[in-house]
Parts: sequence; structure tokens; C-alpha cells
Amino acid sequence: MTKRLVVAYGGSLDGAAAIASLVDRFAADVATLTLDLGQGMDLEQVRDQARAAGARRAHVVDARRELAGQILRPALTAGAFDTGPRAIAVTRPVIARHLVDVARMEGATDVAHGASGQDRVRVERLIADLAPDLTVHALAEANGVDAVPDIDQNLWGRTVTMSGPADPWALAPVDTFTRTSEPHTCAAQPAIVEIAIERGVPVAVNGVELDIDELVEVVDTIAGDHGVGRFDHASGATRALVEAPAATVLSAAIAELAAASFDRHMLALRGQVAQAYATLIDDGRWHTPARAALDAFTTASADQLSGAVRLLLLRGACRVVGRRVGAPVTVPIAAGA
Repeated sequence: MTKRLVVAYGGSLDGAAAIASLVDRFAADVATLTLDLGQGMDLEQVRDQARAAGARRAHVVDARRELAGQILRPALTAGAFDTGPRAIAVTRPVIARHLVDVARMEGATDVAHGASGQDRVRVERLIADLAPDLTVHALAEANGVDAVPDIDQNLWGRTVTMSGPADPWALAPVDTFTRTSEPHTCAAQPAIVEIAIERGVPVAVNGVELDIDELVEVVDTIAGDHGVGRFDHASGATRALVEAPAATVLSAAIAELAAASFDRHMLALRGQVAQAYATLIDDGRWHTPARAALDAFTTASADQLSGAVRLLLLRGACRVVGRRVGAPVTVPIAAGA
């Protein structure tokens, strides 16, 4: 009986070569899965590339609303982004779940992904929590190369990872950043952004109510135009340059509202939960009872998290300039306020 295998395919040449290698190695009937997570690629072209590489079927799924509603929304409410945007980690639970779903639909016993190193461990942990019966393969092994892309982009942020002898002291090349304007070249006039929040969830920008995925895109554009949301992380021989404008603004808004709404005991407890939630995302333990337990606390405490926060964005800086506790009023702020 021919082995059936589902491959998470992001559109890279290394990934296409790995698909061909898997077809030959296992004499497998390969189906691919490509998720639209807001990376801005031509998904039809990716589908054609997958078929050209030997895939019998190529599944393409728009998962942007799922990423925003099922991952970003509860994580934002919990404060999981107070210490960083986790722009790559937030996509792993969505990728794992769709891999498992497509494997079930295809009747496949095996799945494959493009993560390597510690990311591989986290992705495979997520898959095992959902479907311990599936056999998991790494595309890097199939192709004999590291298939992790240097650039990862999605709805929540953009990450450029430089491996090898990168100098963490050197300034990043200006052309590294595409989602945020160079702060010193931004307009001298600040932008004022008002975020309305209901029960810990951002629901409106400057009086305009939006679904969470649309709201993230709008805030990302406004904040990025003002150079907000750049991060530079170095760990060992790896340096990651991250752009996450919406993550910066929205997490700051919710943290400010929490500080204005909670007493010191609740704030301390929220800080502990936020750290636990962030660690859970980083470690690939989203599909676990631990996350459900953290969500229960977050949901209960969110009853106190309604109001609005006004932020000033200027040349890379994001600063809170006003807050109002209570039911938010979605009325546009006056021009020039």
C-alpha cells in the first residue's frame, strides 16, 4: 500500500527539493499544505510549485483569521507579548493543527515540516499533543539541508534571522527592514492612536470597530509608518531582527489598561500568568491542559479589562498619553488631538 504523507510547504526552493526527495525516498503519495498567515505570497504560484515538485494534491488554506482570533486574541489578553512579539512562535499551533487535519482528511500516516533545531522540537511537540499516532519527518533531513527560511513573515510580524558569525554589535543594514520606516526619517508630526478594548480584546481603532485580524493590519500599518516595533535579539551565533508594529502598540495598550484597572495583587498574578503563557507559546505547548487553565484565569480577569487607551507614535517611540477605564466608546477622535 502506498504511503500517504502531508508536507507543510512554505514555497521555498529548499522545500520544493525536499518534497521531491520525500516522494523518491518513501515512494509516497504526497499532499502539501500551505497556509496563508499573512506572509503576502502568491499562493497559487506556491500550489503550482508544489505540484511541479511531485505533490499529488496541494492544499491552500487562509488561516489569517484563525491566527488572529484563536492565538493572538487570548495571548494578547493574557499579556503574553509584554516581553516580545513571538512573531514566529504564534504560528506554530496553527500549522500543527492544520497538518493534523489534512493528514486525517487524506488518510495519511506521516507528516513533514520545515523546522529545524529547537523549532523542530516545538513543532513536533505540538503535533504529538494533537495526534501522537502520526509519524513526523523534517524536510531538512529529507533534503540534507537546513530548510528554515531566513525570512519569516506573517500577520503578527516579520523576522529576519541571521545565523553564523553575525556581529551583534554591528548596526543592522537599513534594507533589512521592510515593514517599518526608518525612525529618524519618519514624519516629525506624531500619530495619535486610540485603542478601544472590551474584556481584554482590542475591538476598535480611532473609533472604527474592526474584527481582530483587520484591526491588527490597520494598527500594523499606522505604527510601521512611524517606525514603531523594531526588535533586535541575539542568542549565541544567531541574531534575529524583528518588526512587529501592531504587537508593540496593542500589547502596550492592554498592559496600560490592566495597570489602571487591577489592584497590585491582581497585577502581580497577571504578571505570573503572562510569563507562563509566553513560555507556553515559546515551548510549543499550546495544545495542552496547561494553556486551557491559563485561559480560564485570563477569561475571568478580563471582566475588569474594558476601556480605551490613547498612544502617541513618533519616530520609533510608542508612548501612552491617555487611558479611560470602563466600557469603551467607539467615537473617532478629533483630528490633531
